[in-house]
Amino acid sequence: MNVKYLSYFLIVYKLCNLSKAAEEIHISRQALGKIIAEVENTLGKQLFTRTTNGLIPTPTAKEIVPHVQKLLDEYSSMFNSNLMENLKERKVTVCTFDALTQVFSNDFFDQFIGSHPDIVINMEETTDKAAKEQLLLHNCDFSIVSDAVDYTAFNYTWLFYAPYGIYISKDHPLAQKESISCRDILTEKIIGKTQKLSYYMRDLDLVFRKGQSFNFILELTNNGVTRNLIKTGKYIAVAWDYTLFADLDDSIIFRSVPDMGSGGMNVYLIENPNTRLTDKQAIFKNYLIDWFEGQRADKNHQI
Repeated sequence: MNVKYLSYFLIVYKLCNLSKAAEEIHISRQALGKIIAEVENTLGKQLFTRTTNGLIPTPTAKEIVPHVQKLLDEYSSMFNSNLMENLKERKVTVCTFDALTQVFSNDFFDQFIGSHPDIVINMEETTDKAAKEQLLLHNCDFSIVSDAVDYTAFNYTWLFYAPYGIYISKDHPLAQKESISCRDILTEKIIGKTQKLSYYMRDLDLVFRKGQSFNFILELTNNGVTRNLIKTGKYIAVAWDYTLFADLDDSIIFRSVPDMGSGGMNVYLIENPNTRLTDKQAIFKNYLIDWFEGQRADKNHQI
């Protein structure tokens, strides 16, 4: 018997009114009447007595309700279990530090989905440290992290290097300078990343050791808010150069600050060496590596 028809029977039983039940199910009253009649024919028993005031469940209907409900619950549990298992088999989970999300252009996802519609990408933003921990705990398939990689604990693939500098509005006075120094930005209102991000603080240490003191007025992890503030021309952001990869509009530009120090960031894809990749995970890994190689080649990125 059609499982959906049994669920319709329960709704009719609950409401004891064919019109109201049909409205709840979103089918016509006539169609629902035929379905209930089919269920009765299949069982060989009458389930409802028709009256001018509605439907009255027969003793048979009252008797089978708990059994029908149990059957539907078991079916739902089995269906959801199969659905989750199917999703699990299709899903590739990647933990990334939060700043990396702006690296992936729309094309990165569009092209992958177009070529591999059977694979679901789950990208989870976190910190560098947590991304590594989640990988070791088998809570993700890959992690994308910055410099501090324990090469004995992970299999790793280098993806790109991001130099350190500032993001400014194209209309900001600094945008017209041929070369920018730390002295030029000492009085600027600077947006930085939250101090919880260890890789950010590591690079700032390189700057502060040179005796520089900057006017940090905001610490944000939301890249969208940061971009909007930069566009006003009142603020600048100290960060790494992702313009080679990210979909940034022309209103924001990146400028290097040579005397800021050697602060920069290598980014790696890491894997748990004790985990064997599935076919889908291997497909995603190869796509990711090839995409970054293509981006570097297209934009003549210097390693």
